[in-house]
Amino acid sequence: MKNLFLKAICIICFSISLVSCSNDDTTSIESTQTSIILKEYSQSDFELEVLNLINEDRVSKDLNAFAVINEISYLASTHDDYMILKGVAVMIISIKELTL
Repeated sequence: MKNLFLKAICIICFSISLVSCSNDDTTSIESTQTSIILKEYSQSDFELEVLNLINEDRVSKDLNAFAVINEISYLASTHDDYMILKGVAVMIISIKELTL
C-alpha cells in the first residue's frame, strides 16, 4: 500500500513538472543568434608541419586526414589569445612543469 502511494506521488509530481515546463505561446519565436565576422587566417609553417605529421599518422591508421579550415583556425587563434589574456594558459604550463 505504501509502495503504491509513493508511485502515485511520483507520477503526479512528474506530470506536474511536464505541464509546468511547457510553453503555451509557440507563435512568437525570437532569434537570439548573433552573427560572427570571421577574418582571414593563414597558418604558420609550424602549424602546417604539425598538421602534416598528424595527417601522416592518421592515414597510417586508415583514418581520414584533417583539412585546413581557415574559419576554425581563426576562431581557435582568438580563443588562444583569450585564454592567454585570462592567464589560463600560463596556469596549465605551470601545472605541467610541477608534475614533471
